[in-house]
Amino acid sequence: MQAGPEYTRHMGKYPVINLTLKSAKQPDFESAYYTIQAEIAAEFERHRASIEHGRDLLSAKAYEQYISIADETANQTLLWDALKLFCKCMNKVTGTNTIILIDEYDVPLKNAISEDFTTK
Repeated sequence: MQAGPEYTRHMGKYPVINLTLKSAKQPDFESAYYTIQAEIAAEFERHRASIEHGRDLLSAKAYEQYISIADETANQTLLWDALKLFCKCMNKVTGTNTIILIDEYDVPLKNAISEDFTTK
């Protein structure tokens, strides 16, 4: 099947963050949390060149937060808003909206129930 020009003209024009949460099936909360953090960090790192190229368009705080997530040094509070930060930074750098693809989103939820995760 071929896509028409109304679709192909959009190819490669938007930043895309692609998260798969399949690896979050872990025996405990800490391990599951780490795998999700690593998945997010990998996507931030994948787009790091764009952030470096457009660094002057970002506030110093946004840049530092982005880099801390990419380097896996961000605290939990910053990670809670990681996708929001990613979209905000990419919008500033590219002038376009971000496409977020989340695959296997139910895995961490089912795992938390089956392993009886509790928060501290």
